[in-house]
Amino acid sequence: MDYVESSRSTWTGRYSWGDENESSPGLNLNGTKLITNLEQYMGTNTRVLSPTVVTETRFGYTRFYNSVAHC
Repeated sequence: MDYVESSRSTWTGRYSWGDENESSPGLNLNGTKLITNLEQYMGTNTRVLSPTVVTETRFGYTRFYNSVAHC
């Protein structure tokens, strides 16, 4: 997604996520369950300061959760 603030500044952003649950059955109810969740946020601003100077600022955040449980 792009957002033009002015002819000299452009914002770009992205969001992504994922969920995964996996079970591994075992004998005598001793299997495992793997749970994975993630989120990612990213943003960028590109700004033209003069005909010879351009600046770009980037920021991002990632959240990752991973858990193994015995069933």
